[in-house]
Amino acid sequence: VIYDSEGNILGKLYDEENRVVIPIDQIPDHVKQAVISMEDERFYQHGGVDNKAVFRSIVSLIPGVNMVRGGGSTLTQQLARNLFLTRDIKISRKVAEIFMANKIESVLTKDQILQLYLNEVYWGHNAYGVESASRIFFNKSVKNLNLAEASMIGGLLSSPEYYSPYRDFKRAKWRQALTLQNMVRNGYVTQDEADKAKDQKVYLAGLGKNYKMAHPYFTSYVLSILRQRYDDSILRTAGLKIYTTIDSEAQTVAEDLMAKSIAALRGRNITQGALLSIDPNNGYIKTIVGGVDFSQSEFNRVTQAKRQPGSSFKPFVYLTAFQKKLLNPYSTVMDSPISYPQNGSVWSPKNYDGTYRGSMTVLDAVRRSINTVAVKTLENVGVDSVIETAKKLGVSSKLQNNLSLALGSSELSPIELAYAYGVIATGGNKVKKVSPILKIIDKDGNVLEDNTQFVTIEKVYDAESIDMMLECMKAVVAPGGSGAAAMMSGRDIAGKTGTTSDNKDSWFVGFTPQLVTLVWVGNDNNTSMIGATGGGTCAPIWKKYMSYALSKYPPKPFKRVDSWRNKSVKGIYHNNTSQPANDQETVTITEVTPEPTVSSSDEGITIIEEPKDPDFDNPYTESTETPPPIEGDKIEESALPTISPEDIEIPEPLETQIP
Repeated sequence: VIYDSEGNILGKLYDEENRVVIPIDQIPDHVKQAVISMEDERFYQHGGVDNKAVFRSIVSLIPGVNMVRGGGSTLTQQLARNLFLTRDIKISRKVAEIFMANKIESVLTKDQILQLYLNEVYWGHNAYGVESASRIFFNKSVKNLNLAEASMIGGLLSSPEYYSPYRDFKRAKWRQALTLQNMVRNGYVTQDEADKAKDQKVYLAGLGKNYKMAHPYFTSYVLSILRQRYDDSILRTAGLKIYTTIDSEAQTVAEDLMAKSIAALRGRNITQGALLSIDPNNGYIKTIVGGVDFSQSEFNRVTQAKRQPGSSFKPFVYLTAFQKKLLNPYSTVMDSPISYPQNGSVWSPKNYDGTYRGSMTVLDAVRRSINTVAVKTLENVGVDSVIETAKKLGVSSKLQNNLSLALGSSELSPIELAYAYGVIATGGNKVKKVSPILKIIDKDGNVLEDNTQFVTIEKVYDAESIDMMLECMKAVVAPGGSGAAAMMSGRDIAGKTGTTSDNKDSWFVGFTPQLVTLVWVGNDNNTSMIGATGGGTCAPIWKKYMSYALSKYPPKPFKRVDSWRNKSVKGIYHNNTSQPANDQETVTITEVTPEPTVSSSDEGITIIEEPKDPDFDNPYTESTETPPPIEGDKIEESALPTISPEDIEIPEPLETQIP
């Protein structure tokens, strides 16, 4: 059983089985007859074993004997195997199967055996038992199936997934016709009835819509972790109770908000979004919205997708400079044109609006998301050092070893980006992992996992450098900042926007000391959005969600470190830019060519890939302004759904079985 953080049931896991038991007298005759006609025509005549079929099946197992397998097991033998035995193809198992079948026939009636069989057998798509199968395929109870539907599922049992109408409808129709033919031969239906059933149109329910699990993006992620850590036998027999970290009310708000927000933004060619919320102090995942609609797409864009983070990567660059004592937030730097010779051409990274603002502080460069300063800073501190910083904070994806890294050219998953931001939120402390699981207990009360008592925290970055970064990131979420749309009264908030100039990805990652929340929007087919930015599109969604989520947390300030505030650090300039103000000293930075990407093939041959043509408008840029609205499709905050605790309908916990 899987529970939320308040002990409410999210779903039930029975060996990954979705099973509903139904009495034999509620199963129509034509359903029983369809199964018998395909699986065991002499069910009512034999005593549990069909001797001719068994002999053929045993001989086929002898090495060197060329005999077609199949058809050896009666319904009773199949039931014995499902209940008591393994599926190993061995003579000893077949002998045991025969013995158990005879025993079952000696103590149970035929109707009792058939009831057990029809409720036990697997029908495909996580449907165990005929009632679950009926709902998976036709969205109705088995007692309401007509002959056409009964004959279709009756033909599935020998290979449920292969013959599934969801996999190949023509193949399923062929099996249906064969089932009806056998039913005619056995005298269960007339030829005319069979012909009419064969021609009758069958309406399928559609996969996904029948899988009822609370908050499926979150719960499916939990299931994926369970399958990685535990054998099927443990999941089947250990009676596990899985207590999760999810805040069900906040999750409901996030799911509703994302669906409505993306619907309002479709005029800008925005079709997908994701939201992730983590407690950075213990790594508990509070909310996962991996897409707009799980029933339409089970792909989890929080945990499975990798996208370019754009300017939301810049904090790793500046953190590195702060730690090396090369800069502080109020050091003066120069926003001016820069160029890098490269393979006979020139790469000239530009700001979003194509302008340059001259002398400014580092804080202003972060607040306005200035690209030129970020690239200069990366050049000065070294690409390897920035990669090391990102890895320390929790980024696990491979990062490109070139200067475009400063502008978010390397793809990351949303969950690792939020994990890394959590270190900034906590003053340099990093939890060992982020997890959706609080505790796992087996049926005997043994604790298999406990993340409530044993949270490992490591100090990975110095508090002074983190506080400098917070000083800059708080300015992002302030008047004039690129993330000003996320401002909330009475809250200490920091964050960073991210947008690629080709408008394929927009981000806002914002946080308080208690909660890190990431919002991403884009398209699965990687087409460009229209005028979307992290500050103009994602930040308002972030604010809507956090207005609800933070209602459960008292306001709390970030930890302040004053040791750096009275120190001056010289500004950084590029030697091919305009000169700085007279009262600042120049730190000369040698022009360098971005390093080529190095990769290795499976054969161990090192391949040097030439850097991309530098004479292009760099795609990793960030806007500091909200784009003008498109007529009839504005993105102002007022266009997003208004959500308050009183407006939210929290569904009752679902007593469900999870696929």
